[in-house]
Amino acid sequence: FFRLDKKTDTVSLVVGERGVKAGEAVTLDYGGRTVEDFLLHYGFVPQRCPSDSIEVPLPGSGDVIKVSWSDCRSYTGHPSAEVRSACSDFLDSFPTTLQEDVARMREMNYRHDGNEAVMAALEYRFAKKSLLAQASGVQTANSAFSAFA
Repeated sequence: FFRLDKKTDTVSLVVGERGVKAGEAVTLDYGGRTVEDFLLHYGFVPQRCPSDSIEVPLPGSGDVIKVSWSDCRSYTGHPSAEVRSACSDFLDSFPTTLQEDVARMREMNYRHDGNEAVMAALEYRFAKKSLLAQASGVQTANSAFSAFA
């Protein structure tokens, strides 16, 4: 918790019984949050959020299925061929490709473009598309798809 000292106009972080030594790292466990939670509550999107998911429409049925990173533990994608195909179709329905989004983020970083709202939107879209690509069985774990390479 934080302690406010009105006399010295300072704020102190109080951590457990032993406190924190000068120069010691202080970390925060965000818990099992979704990409939306990170963006709305903290103002950033992690590059890969293990607890994130996306609802994918299943063609022809009108049903949707929630797909998460835990559903896609291998490079072959989701265990169900139907879901892999639906994720691929959904990924293809976006107006831009994953590669185009990465190129735009790199361009913004290179130019030091200060439009934080656009960058946050791109990072959000990148996170969702990365999950869809993984669920589809598309391998993206290389520098060609990393916005930070």
